[in-house]
Amino acid sequence: MKSYLMRIFLIFSLGFALFQVKGQGQGVEIDKSGQPMHTRTIPPQHQDYATDNASVNSKSYENRNLGSEGSMYLMDDWCTGTVVLYDNTVFSGIKLRYNVYFQQMQFIEDGDTLAFSNPDEIKSIIMDGREFIHCEYLDEGTIQKCYFEIIVEGDCRLLSRNVVSYHKKDVAGIDCTKDVFYKSCNFYIKKDDGPATEISCKRRAVYRALSDKEEQVKAYVKENKLKLKTPEEMARVIRYYNTLL
Repeated sequence: MKSYLMRIFLIFSLGFALFQVKGQGQGVEIDKSGQPMHTRTIPPQHQDYATDNASVNSKSYENRNLGSEGSMYLMDDWCTGTVVLYDNTVFSGIKLRYNVYFQQMQFIEDGDTLAFSNPDEIKSIIMDGREFIHCEYLDEGTIQKCYFEIIVEGDCRLLSRNVVSYHKKDVAGIDCTKDVFYKSCNFYIKKDDGPATEISCKRRAVYRALSDKEEQVKAYVKENKLKLKTPEEMARVIRYYNTLL
């Protein structure tokens, strides 16, 4: 089993990055070159708000709606989880952690922190009672891939995509900056084998996404007095929509 794990995870001999974690906080991880992870090239999906070489003030952060301040991880602590591959191979009892900033599912092997080298082999990852998949999504007309958490299962899935962006932030009253990670979450709908598409918590957006059953969905929303302004209400509607398929 160990040899199989080494095939699907990053290792030095393949020329990929291997991280050695010296602590639990961000800013202490070192890559193969010996450089802190947060000084490496920012993935394309996070470059819109990249400010590695410039500081910004608090007001500009609020205006950009970057989300809440946090770490680069979905959960800071390691979780014992299960990895299921498409060939139905199951690895259980693995220590897992989701590095949202680098879009990596990481695990510990012989004291080293490794990350999946080929997420397309993975059918699902379950940790802390939450299930994740790696799939395609539509991003401004282009197809990208990343990890999503499954909120609603079914022919029509409701998914959430977590995003972390890195910045330097001015420290009030002190002539210096600090490293800050901002965490946000967006929701997507994925039907059958198609790419996931982003959806907002608005009636019009939900009706448009479920247009093939729009009249039934509208009747359900009206009967249950739903405003569709929260993810919970949107999830409720999508569960109902799946009963119509």
